[in-house]
Amino acid sequence: MYWDTDANCLKCQYCGSSYDPSEFEDQTAQSDGTDHESEKESESQEESFEEAGQEEGYQPNEEDMSLYHCKTCGGEVITLKTTMATICPYCGEAISITSKSVGKFRPKKCIPFRINKREITEKYKEYVSSSKYTPKQFKEDSVIEKIQGLFVPYYLNSMKMDVENRFQGETTSRTTTASEIITTHRIYELILRAEGTFENIPTDASKKLDNAMMDSLEPFPYEKCKEYNPAYMAGFLAEQADVEQTECEERSKARATESMTAKARSAFSRYTLTSPKMSVETTQYSSEYVMLPVWLLNVDYHGQKYQFAINGETGKIVGKIPIDKKKLAINGGIRFLLFDILLAIVAIIFL
Repeated sequence: MYWDTDANCLKCQYCGSSYDPSEFEDQTAQSDGTDHESEKESESQEESFEEAGQEEGYQPNEEDMSLYHCKTCGGEVITLKTTMATICPYCGEAISITSKSVGKFRPKKCIPFRINKREITEKYKEYVSSSKYTPKQFKEDSVIEKIQGLFVPYYLNSMKMDVENRFQGETTSRTTTASEIITTHRIYELILRAEGTFENIPTDASKKLDNAMMDSLEPFPYEKCKEYNPAYMAGFLAEQADVEQTECEERSKARATESMTAKARSAFSRYTLTSPKMSVETTQYSSEYVMLPVWLLNVDYHGQKYQFAINGETGKIVGKIPIDKKKLAINGGIRFLLFDILLAIVAIIFL
């Protein structure tokens, strides 16, 4: 079964029947993180993995890889250990590795994908076509079809902060009389104490994704969060968090502090501010581990990777489009040629 973004439910690809995720028992919900059956299977998987490594050229000592067997076709699928959901490359079936969503790695909530791949493809085409210097490769169907839906691990951080900002503020004024110009330069010590409340500051918990790009995908509609169920991941990829919660906490506090400082500066807008000093105390803090929907596309162009990320709920696109230097040169040459022709026509008319 796959998650149908149009129908907002699970659908069977064979008979078309629709199901709500709540109809399926989530066997990981009450798990303590210990999967004894998986432990037994892991030994045979490691042996199979070693054999696969010898036969297929994989490195058997790769500590960040795991091997799984597709229950539909029996194919061996080698994935990263952080993979929670993927798609079998042999039969195309959705694979949900529920043993990866237990204990501390079990998300509290998730936002299902709302925008399907067809709509995302159209949004991407419109985005890359916004520049007339976009390389042709970025518009090719063989590249666009590689767009994949990924559930990205995030921590939603909430906190209260007491902040004291101290600035040195300066003002300069001039008074002109009949005989002189008087310049008055005043220096002040400016102090602003404030309390800030922040809810759901998102920080992605994946080392494989650029933090700035993931931050730029905001906002996500958190009111649409559902209680986590692996069924929502059917047909998509999903990654386990591989960034510690403490690191995400520090990032969220830095963002909150930056916001508070910006507010303080705006309160003293009539001054020229120098020498800022700040003390911060976090009085309350909490975090929630969630999975958020993101469409990803990686394009290799002239030895450099360009990544595009699309918010799976709002459709917001983030990504840098390179400039095709050949197109730029040709376009510039045509402009100069047209300019020369225009000058020639003007010269003939005046002659």
